[in-house]
Parts: sequence; C-alpha cells; structure tokens
Amino acid sequence: MKNSFTGNGMKRVVLAVSVALAVAWCAVVLLSWLLSAMMVPGVRSLLTGEGIRWLFAHFTDGLSTPQLVWLLLASMAAGCASASGLLRGGDVARHGKALRAALLLLAPYLTAMTLLTMLPHAVLLSATGTLAGSPFCRALVPVLCFGTMLFSVAYGVASHRLSSLSDIVGAMVGGLRAAAPLLFVYVLAAQLLQTLLYVFV
Repeated sequence: MKNSFTGNGMKRVVLAVSVALAVAWCAVVLLSWLLSAMMVPGVRSLLTGEGIRWLFAHFTDGLSTPQLVWLLLASMAAGCASASGLLRGGDVARHGKALRAALLLLAPYLTAMTLLTMLPHAVLLSATGTLAGSPFCRALVPVLCFGTMLFSVAYGVASHRLSSLSDIVGAMVGGLRAAAPLLFVYVLAAQLLQTLLYVFV
C-alpha cells in the first residue's frame, strides 16, 4: 500500500490533475472579475471586498464534506487490507485458516447490522420504515469501511502479519499516507467547486 502513489506514472497523473485544478481555479477568479466588470447578471467577482471576505470565511466549509470523511475512512480500510496480507493470499492452508477466523469475527458485526436494519421498526430505518433515506443509508460508506477494517485486522492477526496494536495503527496510518496525493487533489477540487458555486450560482 505504501507504494501506491510512489510510481512515476502516478506522480505525473497527480501533478497533472493538481496543476489543471489550480489553473482552472485561477481562470474562474479572473473570469469572475471580467464578467462582473461587464455587468453580466448573476455573476459575482472574487476580486472584490465581498468576494475576498467570502473566500476566507468559507474556505473550511468547502472542505468539510462527507466525501472527505469517506476518503479518509476508505484510505484506512485499504491500508488495513494491504498490511494484513488479505490482498496477497499466500500459503493456501494459512490463508484459509486466517480467512475463517476473520469471517468468525465479522459475523457478529454483520448480524448486528442486519438486526438494526432488517427487522420491522428497526432502529436504523427511516421514519417510514424503509432503507431509503434512512440513517443506515447515510452511513453506508462508514459501515462498509469499518467492516473492511474489522475483517482485515482479524485476518492480519490470524495470519500473524499484524501482531500488535502498533501494527494495526501503523496499517491505518499507512493507508492515509498512501492516499495523501488524493487528499491534496480533493482540497483543490473542493475549493474549485465552491468557487464556481459562489461565482455563478
């Protein structure tokens, strides 16, 4: 997992996307100023007192989205899956034993999720008793990520690839470290989207 973003090809892709997003943001700022100067209705310029105040006051708002949380959790889950050896397999007998142990530990988690969503009047259903728009659907990505982490950690412990709490935490941190380029791209993309919404909507 730690080498996911260290290849020259991936570095070039991340660099190209980052530069494109940064250039696009600068272009939007300049375009907003030009269109505002031309009195185009519905366009607000970022190069005014109001625009600069908005930029500073709402910078954090544009970044603090559910998608950022999903990205962080998915990175941690991917780090656990990679460090546990789950994606590599290996010795068939050892792999099978660790897989059974992981499934045994995952079973209570799946059972709990089933009871919280499938029974009549279950706690995680919506007010109308359906999954659509329910708390469970809104938390589906975290539920899947936590399930993946639980399964991966159990597999890693059973296969002796994760032998301590330090190894488990290190796997999660390793996932975040590997996803750092994606987090950087996310910051640029989120800021560009917020700017477009401010200028044109």
